[in-house]
Amino acid sequence: MNSDNALLIDMVRKLCLELSDTQTQSDSTTGGSTSFTQQWQKVEDFGLPLFLLPEDAGGFGGNWAQAAQLFQLIGEYALPLPIGETIIARRYLHNAQSVAPHRNYESLATDRPLAIAHCSDAVLREGASGYELSGSLRNVAMGSPSDLLISVSIDGDDLLALLPHDTLKNEDACTVTHYNNTAGEQRVRMQCQQLPVTALWRLPSAVNLQVAGALLRCAQMSGAMQSILGSTINYALERKQFGRAIGKFQVIQHDLARLAEEAAATQCAALHAARAADAEGGPERAEFEIAAAKLRANMAVPLITTIAHQVHGAIGFTIEHPLHRFTQRLFAWRPEFGNDRHWAKTLGDTLRGLNGEALWPFITGRSDRQVAGSLPTQGADTAAHHSEA
Repeated sequence: MNSDNALLIDMVRKLCLELSDTQTQSDSTTGGSTSFTQQWQKVEDFGLPLFLLPEDAGGFGGNWAQAAQLFQLIGEYALPLPIGETIIARRYLHNAQSVAPHRNYESLATDRPLAIAHCSDAVLREGASGYELSGSLRNVAMGSPSDLLISVSIDGDDLLALLPHDTLKNEDACTVTHYNNTAGEQRVRMQCQQLPVTALWRLPSAVNLQVAGALLRCAQMSGAMQSILGSTINYALERKQFGRAIGKFQVIQHDLARLAEEAAATQCAALHAARAADAEGGPERAEFEIAAAKLRANMAVPLITTIAHQVHGAIGFTIEHPLHRFTQRLFAWRPEFGNDRHWAKTLGDTLRGLNGEALWPFITGRSDRQVAGSLPTQGADTAAHHSEA
């Protein structure tokens, strides 16, 4: 897998470009009516949703660090498809089925896309015909054909529940509100009251899809920022004022340097968080690094979008110009899978729980493990760490 990583990334980039071109043509000619099913079938045919599955399960055997590069590409091309969510969901489903097989899983597994969410106020009770779930979810990236995988923690138990799309049509037990975020992406809010759960797994290790989702969004935001940076630099070199390109003016160069700094910091944070997920044994065990990365990405959004639109001027606010596809997504993704306050509190609570003597060993011990995990090993380009979620 590692020796072919560059080739795979190049192939995925070509797929993203094809899907992006299709979406752009659809937006300009048919008002966005290109079939979601047709686009998703291309993703399935490529096998991308199986990226994090081991090779003996038909997957690519990828790790989180490699997946983060794919997530960045999704953000770089502003694809309105739940590719990252499905990659993560199928990894978690595979791991859950491996340690706690569910008898109905094979009949439930489909090639439909999957949404992911963590239900923090879930209540699970056993009814006459099985388990029933009550709780609320917000800002779930979920299109009409998607199934939903949620994680819940109840009385010390970590569980995964798979809710097929047809189950969510039960209006007596689930109120679902569909809407679009500021970037035009499909989102849902739902309130469940004793909704029958089709498949449930009790797992021996911590499971929190909000943490994995934060890693996904952080990497996507990094990719979108790279596109914004490239577009802004190119425009600054093309747009002329007072007889020369505006990129030649020192004040514009200063702004471009600040934009590049924020984009680079976000990219480094996202890739480091992904490597930490490999080294520590999964996103949940790398929550500290993922919290820092998501918070860093969130904090970069106002400055990056401000500079980009100031340099582009009026044209950057038009529908015809692609800049809005990325800046609007940054604002839409910023609160998803944890806003600034949530992750700042997570970091603060972690550090507050360490006394003066434990803080330094905590930081250096994690860094040492993660650096060791990224060093080249004999017979491979990089050390491969296949973590269990």
